[in-house]
Amino acid sequence: MAANSIQKDSDLPAGCGYNKIFKHQWHTPEYGLPQSAVTDIKTIVKDKWGWHFIPHKDMDYHSDRWFEKQHLVLSFNNQTDLILCKLIIHLS
Repeated sequence: MAANSIQKDSDLPAGCGYNKIFKHQWHTPEYGLPQSAVTDIKTIVKDKWGWHFIPHKDMDYHSDRWFEKQHLVLSFNNQTDLILCKLIIHLS
């Protein structure tokens, strides 16, 4: 799974994208970020945002399904952007 290559950073506003971590965080149970969610987030947020993944303790990178043993964290520079996304965005 290429969740971190969903969107090229050049398609996002400067300072936004994969491995961009900000103060206001949404820890999700999901292991991937759908392209539709990226598109929706881009239309909602007014400030910088990003996403990263936190591996579970039992993650095995040698497994064919290693990506399922992580969870997605969306983070936002602005708390209002976080709240709006939590209310509007559907990740699964």
